[in-house]
Amino acid sequence: ALLAILKAGAAYLPLDPDYPAQRLSFMLSDSGAAHVITNRSTLAHCELTDFANLGLIDLDHPEQVALLEGYETSTIANSERIRPLLPEHLAYVIYTSGST
Repeated sequence: ALLAILKAGAAYLPLDPDYPAQRLSFMLSDSGAAHVITNRSTLAHCELTDFANLGLIDLDHPEQVALLEGYETSTIANSERIRPLLPEHLAYVIYTSGST
């Protein structure tokens, strides 16, 4: 999933399911995340239930996994992107505890 995100020119936000639900909700909202890729056990563990504005990709859901398998796996050419992918583009967003 991470490789696909980077090859598509998008950015990812790593989430720790042990964080409080309020912190995770803030991070998702503040970052402007569009989708969450997870599995049912992680989703239940972090107790995050507000996905109203996010696309949820559940890796334990056979129909969603089948949809993902239908995507092309070859390298994306710059001509297929909205704009060329450059080293200066965002790769990931990280939130610290605030003490660093």
